[in-house]
Amino acid sequence: MFRLFDTFPGGTVRAASVLEELEIFGSSQWGLVTTAQARALGIDRLWLSRMSARGTLQRIRHGVYALPSARHGPFQDLQATWLSTEPDLAAESRLHADDPVTVSHISAAGVHHLGDLVPARHEFSSPARRQTTQPDIQFHRQEVPPHDRVWIDGLPVTSVPRTVADLAEAAVDFDHLARVVRDAVAEHNVVVTDLAERLFPHVYSYGADSGSELVESLLNHTGFFPPDSRLAPNSWQATMSELITPELEQLLRKEIRASLSTFLDDGAFAHGQKQVMAQFTETLQQVLRQAPGLSDAGAGMSRLPGTIPSPPPPAEEHDPRGGQPLNTVEEENDD
Repeated sequence: MFRLFDTFPGGTVRAASVLEELEIFGSSQWGLVTTAQARALGIDRLWLSRMSARGTLQRIRHGVYALPSARHGPFQDLQATWLSTEPDLAAESRLHADDPVTVSHISAAGVHHLGDLVPARHEFSSPARRQTTQPDIQFHRQEVPPHDRVWIDGLPVTSVPRTVADLAEAAVDFDHLARVVRDAVAEHNVVVTDLAERLFPHVYSYGADSGSELVESLLNHTGFFPPDSRLAPNSWQATMSELITPELEQLLRKEIRASLSTFLDDGAFAHGQKQVMAQFTETLQQVLRQAPGLSDAGAGMSRLPGTIPSPPPPAEEHDPRGGQPLNTVEEENDD
């Protein structure tokens, strides 16, 4: 019955027992097993090599084998690679890890079916520094908190919004990012304002001034226009629109001008106004972070309506008598 194992140490009975052990172990990790895992079961590498040579096992990559019951799908190589990142641990035990190696970037986009990016390598994120000699693996050193991580068929993957943000940070070209964002909104029902929050740190890289402008530009590029219901403002935007009305903004500017103009010349006024507005923004940010239901509001403070853009440096004025800039304080000479 098991003639293909006749040449194995221990004969056919031992061969059948080995395969059964591997099948039981691999049933919780896509029918895959690593050499290190087999060794922990008391199964020598020689068994795996011979079973692979005879076609009973399929070698997926270095140190990872597919059992006869393995599910052959589009992500089998990704699953095998993920197992190889910590080959001694069973996939089931990694489910409970605080900071598991997480599929991210273009690999995560592939799992979520976002856009049409083709991964050149398997990409993973981990808070710990990792190195590999495998040319088809790339590690990103970054934390992926639980709310940014989802488990898909036993594989930890960055969430759709986090994946979009990671791709933008990695400077994926505009065309590809546009298709990723389109699929995030159209297929995964990601709220546009949430994407705007995520993309804000990278807006200048894509020629936009705000997260909302960037998302709108990306969606327009693909010809996709989401329903109005997805454009409802989030708690941060609603709160800020209520707190910082155009009238209040104008009042703030007026009060700052009245306070500063009494002791600053025109050249230094713009700089002082900017500092005051920056301090006001920072203070309001601290308050909102402590407010119930607005713990994430601080992430949007840089998008405060009416934030004053950086003014050009004030021009130096020179004293016609000595050429010394008027806005420069001379140091005292102790000599």
